[in-house]
Amino acid sequence: MSATTATNDAREGLKRMTLSQYPAVQEISMERRKGRGIGWPALLLCCALAGIAVRPAHAGPGDGPSWGAIASMHGWYGYSINHPSRDAAELAARAQCDRAAGRSGACAVRAYFDRSCGALAIGNHGEWGTATAATAGAAGKSAAGRCESHLPTEPCKVVVGVCSPVR
Repeated sequence: MSATTATNDAREGLKRMTLSQYPAVQEISMERRKGRGIGWPALLLCCALAGIAVRPAHAGPGDGPSWGAIASMHGWYGYSINHPSRDAAELAARAQCDRAAGRSGACAVRAYFDRSCGALAIGNHGEWGTATAATAGAAGKSAAGRCESHLPTEPCKVVVGVCSPVR
């Protein structure tokens, strides 16, 4: 027996031993050879259908309402996003503000928005301004401008700028 024959025999022995140890692998291999396997087209179809069934966790622009609100009271604020109704968003924003202020019923809703962004800016003498816009940055800039239109004040500071849904 030559070295090549011994090597080939050893390889064949390994193959037989591997398939005999894993009968399920051998059965799958035989099924595919007979043309009764799952096949690539069926696998791709399953993956495509699974992708359709999975939806993102946040709402998209066309997926219905996505309300947000901002509430404040003398330096305290709270906000909410991704709510199905304006009332729910306002309630959540007031509750967050009340918790921060340590008083129940003390905060008032200053802004609300649906599928857009809102911001709150405050001054050092109790002034405030809110605005809504397509982006948080634009809403913040407008809120600061409205806050600064009240006298006396130093430049107002944007304390919150959020979008609903989150962008």
